[in-house]
Amino acid sequence: MSDNLQRLQALDKQEKELLEKKQALFNQRKSEIAELAERCNIMLVPDEILAGLFLELKQALEDKSEKLQEWEALGARFLKPKKRNKKPE
Repeated sequence: MSDNLQRLQALDKQEKELLEKKQALFNQRKSEIAELAERCNIMLVPDEILAGLFLELKQALEDKSEKLQEWEALGARFLKPKKRNKKPE
């Protein structure tokens, strides 16, 4: 077998492995997004409204809108672990 053929086969194998890893990460990300939707209590929002929100987000990303900073700050506050009051000893 020629060196080039062996290299191509090795690259093909690596490509398949990377695609599998990418798909696994993609599936994990979908689960994270679903978990976030549940935490935000929006699981019962109609698909049309969610699609509209996603399209607005997509447009804001494309336009590099100032809304993104506002949304990011709001999200960071929501996701920040809450401080628990320590009981005096």
